Amino acid sequence: MLECWNWTGCTNTRGYGTSRINGYQYQAHRLSWMLTKGDIPDDFMVLHVCGNARCVNNAHLYLGYAKHNAEDLARHNVYRSLGLM
Repeated sequence: MLECWNWTGCTNTRGYGTSRINGYQYQAHRLSWMLTKGDIPDDFMVLHVCGNARCVNNAHLYLGYAKHNAEDLARHNVYRSLGLM
């Protein structure tokens, strides 16, 4: 797998990159998806294969549902790192 491209701008409390454009706050990985692959369909989330919240490498991103996001969070031990377990 290619290495992560870590967002170097502002991040939110969960570690996701953020950027404000025309008054709207975007998560950086979602913005990366929209700029390279197009719109994000309703009910879908942009997820990370790598488990790195700051990664904006579109080769590490895929569309999935909330169920897939929960599975990814568990697989990458994100719940534990956020103090939720």
